[in-house]
Amino acid sequence: MTDKEKFLAGQFKPVTIQDDMMFGTVMAEPEYCKPFLETILGVKIQKIEYPER
Repeated sequence: MTDKEKFLAGQFKPVTIQDDMMFGTVMAEPEYCKPFLETILGVKIQKIEYPER
């Protein structure tokens, strides 16, 4: 790893699903939300519906 790569790597904190912004992003997109929920819940989901705001 070059010095520049080390510097850039130190500039960003790793983001996980525990991060509010990442969680919100995953939950807002059905193509990501459905497989995520199916994986953590261990069930097959037919359809994701979002309530109107």
